[in-house]
Amino acid sequence: MEYRFSLTPRLVLLGSLGLLTLLGVLFLLGVQMGQLMATPATARSAAPAATTLPAPAAVASTPARTERPETAR
Repeated sequence: MEYRFSLTPRLVLLGSLGLLTLLGVLFLLGVQMGQLMATPATARSAAPAATTLPAPAAVASTPARTERPETAR
């Protein structure tokens, strides 16, 4: 089976938009991480209680996993 792949203008546009979107998201993620790293640790630990997540509800215990022996194939 032969498949001919051609770069149409539409495909180039979609690829370019996807690449620009990815780069924008990575840039914003870097800005957020930089802001977090720039704040002193004491300021982060003294955050108001309203911004912290509530404790999760009690979860029923699940049975422990047991290792299954490898079988010869």
